[in-house]
Amino acid sequence: MSPLDVDMHGNTSVHQAAAAGHLDILECFLSQGVDVDLKNAWGHAPLDLATAPAVKSLIQQALKTKNCNYCQSKFSFNNLRYMCRSKWDFFCKNCS
Repeated sequence: MSPLDVDMHGNTSVHQAAAAGHLDILECFLSQGVDVDLKNAWGHAPLDLATAPAVKSLIQQALKTKNCNYCQSKFSFNNLRYMCRSKWDFFCKNCS
């Protein structure tokens, strides 16, 4: 699946990976730069649907990282987080 796919309930692939507890898939999506703040049709973000502790931890870490770990640019809808899978650090697209 593409991280941009959305189902009939407004769930993205990130919502689905979080709900199913698939840490490896979530890591893959985060390394591609996805919006972990995006809400589905019921107003739930991926963190709200996360079932596994490791998945919750990763999403929480992404959400608390407000700036690129290299250039310190602020993350936003236009400046997404890209995760380094080996360190769980987050970078902007220019620095990833």
